[in-house]
Amino acid sequence: MKSNIWLFVAIGVIAYLVIAGNPFADGEKTTTTTTPTGSTMGCAVEDISFSPSMVRKNLVGTSVASANYFVTTDNQGSKSGSLTVPTNYDMQVIFGENSTTYYSKVVELNTDCQDPYPLSVELGYADSTPTVTTENGDDGQPNTVSNPHVAEADDVIEFEVCIRASSDQYIGNPDSDCQNIGVVEYDATYFRKVEGSLGGAVISSNAFSAQRVNATNDAEQAFIIPKLGDGEKECFTIQMETTSSDVAATNAQPVFHIFDCDIDKNEDTLEIIEGVEDEDNNRLSLITSQTTLYVS
Repeated sequence: MKSNIWLFVAIGVIAYLVIAGNPFADGEKTTTTTTPTGSTMGCAVEDISFSPSMVRKNLVGTSVASANYFVTTDNQGSKSGSLTVPTNYDMQVIFGENSTTYYSKVVELNTDCQDPYPLSVELGYADSTPTVTTENGDDGQPNTVSNPHVAEADDVIEFEVCIRASSDQYIGNPDSDCQNIGVVEYDATYFRKVEGSLGGAVISSNAFSAQRVNATNDAEQAFIIPKLGDGEKECFTIQMETTSSDVAATNAQPVFHIFDCDIDKNEDTLEIIEGVEDEDNNRLSLITSQTTLYVS
């Protein structure tokens, strides 16, 4: 009889452990396995055919056939057409990196276990002929050679400048947080200060010097201007402070320039650069636009 009692006790203990779990065991542990980049673990495919294509933003039926793409990962460099890469491969790619008409776009991806690996990327088309208009602050009329802004000595004059992008085209890279920059070149004998209503900016004299159009202009001031796309228009003001010299007696006319921002790479480190200049102060901008501000 006693042996039966102990048998019942043993059965009860076993049933409790099955239902409640072993109180002497450690807590349950979960193991997460991360597949390393370039590994074929869990994938029957050894290599991936990476076959990207580039099309025009807002006009996806238009192919960007002339632009290569640049793979910064493992310093693979400039490529065209398809590229064989490993399975589960982390990649950073600059599309349109060598284009002079399309803005670049950076894409980070993993090839996973997909062969082939197609990818369609939209690139913004740079507006080579943006519409730029200027008005005199004193009369609200268009600033022209026949209707210049009147400026007295020790005066402050103001221009309203409006910029419009063409349809399906862009002024400044639409796939970047970079900022466009405007630059006014002027003669420091007659103007002591220039400001833009959207805030100051920095641009090297090296990048700008080749753009100067008036031999008497020996100074410049840079400021932020808007990025625009697909028919958008925005206006801002340029304020100029004159010196005690009489600008009306000269031919010193300020000139307004547009520098659109883009994406590129640092040639030494392959780090991504976003702006109007690279690490060597070379221009990244694709648009060349200049407008004379007529003053008398």
